Amino acid sequence: MTNNAYLLDINAAIAYIDGDKRLETTLNEAEERCTSVIVLGELYYGAENSLRIQENLAQVEKFAANVHVLNSDPAAARHFGKVNRQLRFHAVEN
Repeated sequence: MTNNAYLLDINAAIAYIDGDKRLETTLNEAEERCTSVIVLGELYYGAENSLRIQENLAQVEKFAANVHVLNSDPAAARHFGKVNRQLRFHAVEN
């Protein structure tokens, strides 16, 4: 990471995806924008559990393309989101 880098938590990631202009201005000045694979997994999980799955997955994909994901890869995060969704529905059925 550089000296002018931001590590986005889940709240900042959602705000950025939702178009928070103040946050966007700050992040546009950063040399690097990062997030963890856990945050990315949470975003995929949220998209998989939304009413507009495809639209929200596209937003997560766009976000992932514009940040550096730390400690793993986006495919693992997406799998995490799908598995969590499946587990949630399995728990509801039982």
